[in-house]
Amino acid sequence: MVDKTTVPVPQSFLLDALPEAKAAVWSTDESASNFLLKLAGTSAEELKRFPAQLKEEQDVTMRDTQQLAFDNYKTFIQTATCTTEVFRDVNVIESTTEILLEKLPEFSETCKTFLGEATAINLSRKQNAKTLQHHAQVLEILEIPQLMDTCVRNSYYEEALQLQAHVTQMRKRHPDIEIIGVIADDVAEHSQQMQANLLLQLRSDVQLSACLKVIGYLRRLSVYSELELRVQFLQARDAWLEKTLHSISTADPYNYITKTVETCRVHLFDIITQYKAVFSSPIDAKSGQGSKGGVGGGGLLSGWVLQRVSDFLQLLEEHLPRLTDRFKTVLGQCMYFALSLGRVGMDFRPLLAPLFERTIAELFSSRVDMAFADFVEQMPTMALVAHATLPDADSEPGLSEAPIAPLSLMTFPILARLTNNLLAALNDLRECAPLAAGQTVATSLSKALVAVSIQLADYHTLHRETFDTRDKTNFSGLAQMYVESLVPCVVRCIDAIYPEQTFQSGTTSIKPPALFIDRVAIARPLVPFCSQAEAIILAGERDDSASAPEPVATPATAAEPGEATVGHANEGHQPTVVPGVQLSPQASNEIRESPNSLDKFE
Repeated sequence: MVDKTTVPVPQSFLLDALPEAKAAVWSTDESASNFLLKLAGTSAEELKRFPAQLKEEQDVTMRDTQQLAFDNYKTFIQTATCTTEVFRDVNVIESTTEILLEKLPEFSETCKTFLGEATAINLSRKQNAKTLQHHAQVLEILEIPQLMDTCVRNSYYEEALQLQAHVTQMRKRHPDIEIIGVIADDVAEHSQQMQANLLLQLRSDVQLSACLKVIGYLRRLSVYSELELRVQFLQARDAWLEKTLHSISTADPYNYITKTVETCRVHLFDIITQYKAVFSSPIDAKSGQGSKGGVGGGGLLSGWVLQRVSDFLQLLEEHLPRLTDRFKTVLGQCMYFALSLGRVGMDFRPLLAPLFERTIAELFSSRVDMAFADFVEQMPTMALVAHATLPDADSEPGLSEAPIAPLSLMTFPILARLTNNLLAALNDLRECAPLAAGQTVATSLSKALVAVSIQLADYHTLHRETFDTRDKTNFSGLAQMYVESLVPCVVRCIDAIYPEQTFQSGTTSIKPPALFIDRVAIARPLVPFCSQAEAIILAGERDDSASAPEPVATPATAAEPGEATVGHANEGHQPTVVPGVQLSPQASNEIRESPNSLDKFE
């Protein structure tokens, strides 16, 4: 670089002569400054020749340039092409570089994300490697739910409870491990299935040893409190007992009642024994925990047994009326059932007596009503013809105390038919005759006999205008036979079923049922056409003060507390049967439908 102050004056002069733009360029160009220095040092003559020299040099240079261009024109073309391509590529590179600069922040974030994922993958790889190293132990833990399910399905409850305890401990030690929580939840589901299976076992026919095991397993499950466990036990056993009772056919009432009694007697006692053996200590009803002085458990068992006894009595009340005979056998089984429960403090024999008394009395009353209805039905077709009179048979040796039905009743078939029907009802009653039902039995029988007298009186009133002398004689004989033979026979039968000495023993305040047969009321409607009826009324009025029955206690209050009044003897609580009475051998044919023979009372 040449400073203007150091240039000789002619050079400075030359710079000033140039335009400002060129002067500025020339003053900063080293080659231009050297040329100006050389030019300033040139003489005038040389300056004159200088334009020609420049011209010549220009021409030479032009020729050399042209020759060079001619010789290397291909190179120049390639250079131009290459320059164009380079320029285009430089533009592409510039635009790509700009795009790259725009993508660099996103790329940086992607790299960071990749680095995080790579770190996680590396950590997971390390965990997988560690898991592979402990593969056997991990596999055992993961197979616990399946092993628990196998144990529950095959009833290996001891092993299942051990697995449950192990999983519970694992969950307490590792509460933050998710897979342990999942395994614990699966094991809990299988534990619920095991609980259901155990309760299902209690709903089947299980022995005491099995009950002890099942309750032990349920206790170890820690699902129920002590009180809830007892309730579950009683509910399960009650469901099984109910299922067993429902499986008994109800087609035959006798078989149904006897089988029900036997089933209840055996299984109810077994369940009580199992309960007392499994739950040996009483519990506090409030806290549900065991206590030495609590009565919660005992009250629970007592309440359940009372409910079962109540259901049994309700069943008897429903099906006893279906029975027509064999009350003695049914009563004996029921008494034995009640007595067996007495060994565990649940004797309910006093509750059976009123039930059987009422049922037997109602059955007898219905049969007496049927006998009266049959008599009323036969009245319109009754023939007032007296058959040959048969002599009354004497009593056989050994049967002197047995009432003998007069064979003379066969003189009038309608009376023989009525006697047969009444004797059939009395025969059924004789098998099992409750003392407390004696008044009801005698009263219903007396009402039926009074109704028969009224029917005879109505028949006489309706047809007496059409009676001839023979009809009047025969009808009067029929009425006389009725009050002299049929009614006394019935009274003797009642007295045989309920012997008077039984009521005079001082063990009961009940009056003899035979006293409730109102002979005066029976004879009164027959007075207009039966002379013997008036004599009976007069005799009854004379003896009224001595023989009239006083009001007696109802069957519910007649028996002493805790005493069953069935039969005619107070021997503990066992039912007894009165001695039988029979007709003579001449009337041994029991053809109830035929009016020409009489049933025997035995």
